[in-house]
Amino acid sequence: MATGDARPVSAESGVGKRRDLHEVFIQNVSHHLRTPLHIVQGYVDLLGNGDLGKLDAEQEQAITLIANRASELRNIVERIEILLSIEAGLNVETTIAVDEAITKAIERRRASADQADLTLNVEIAPNLPVIQGDPLHLTHAIDCLLENAIKFTPKGGNIVVRGRSENETIAIEVVDTGIGITQQELDRVFSGFYQIDGSTTRKYEGIGLGLTLVQAVISEEHNGWIEASSELGKGSRFTIHLPVRCEPVRMVEPQYKRKRSSRRILIVDDEEHVALALRDGLEGMPNSRIVSTTSGEKALRLFEQEPFDLLITDYKMPGTNGTTLAVRFRQLYPEVPVIMITAYGNAPLRDRETSQAVDQILDKPIRLSEIRDIVREALRASRNGNND
Repeated sequence: MATGDARPVSAESGVGKRRDLHEVFIQNVSHHLRTPLHIVQGYVDLLGNGDLGKLDAEQEQAITLIANRASELRNIVERIEILLSIEAGLNVETTIAVDEAITKAIERRRASADQADLTLNVEIAPNLPVIQGDPLHLTHAIDCLLENAIKFTPKGGNIVVRGRSENETIAIEVVDTGIGITQQELDRVFSGFYQIDGSTTRKYEGIGLGLTLVQAVISEEHNGWIEASSELGKGSRFTIHLPVRCEPVRMVEPQYKRKRSSRRILIVDDEEHVALALRDGLEGMPNSRIVSTTSGEKALRLFEQEPFDLLITDYKMPGTNGTTLAVRFRQLYPEVPVIMITAYGNAPLRDRETSQAVDQILDKPIRLSEIRDIVREALRASRNGNND
């Protein structure tokens, strides 16, 4: 065993290697869970919308059940990814408009509240200051509190979500008229994966990810804290406190400012089933021609042969990846929207080149109705407003 050339490995070097391994692991887990979910979600949407033929009542009920379960799986996958990324220190820090994070969380849960016959009220103070942090993770934390409020509030109850400035912090409050929590349980709900007693857990389901994620996102990522109060039979109140760490300048929301006359859309994804599902989902859009390919190299050749009005590309692909495509597309068509889809969570946001080359990044699995709306809006904004 030679020792003359041996060099000590610094602790910092070891931490860096572990961080890299964490990131690779998270990305692999994300990709292999999100991609099949994306395919399932895509074809469920096509079946549910009647694009593949008319369904009878029993088939519609089955498709609705599959769609709901797929959505639950997506939530679980996203929350596992967030917890893993926080542990590995892989969060994205940028400017957050807190009112937008609250609004996005409410939009995710509005239908669930309506279905449960609950009144969901929102009270957001104007001109909330912006903060620094991870906007996706903060939205998920608020979503977790809303999910619990909806889950544990009986039919006919009320839920209020408030956002306000409070000294040097922003307070986000979720108040419900639900079943409440005992003081003993309230002291333990933020401990790792804790669930209320077994009988309640069986009735309401869940694996205890929600409040664990809230605690990690708020305290570990955003240097904030959470207050909770509750009374059995009368409801609960959870308040997030986020310190303001930057000047209260409003974020400039990216908007498409492009004006073109045609509707040629290129879809690029190395997973053929994903590319086909996306193409099938967009085929019905009026005055649009959808082109799909599973090869980044072929996409580059297509770019050079004829113009496109929108690019939808996967992020990670063998050979020519989504970042390379987006950058090249932006060079050829600087005024045309680029949408990137990813099964790698926040990874594209950490890539400066990617984030500068694309207009919008979407997580897999994507509902076809969602991407139709996004594509329609992108095309509308890139034209003269008369493309419908």
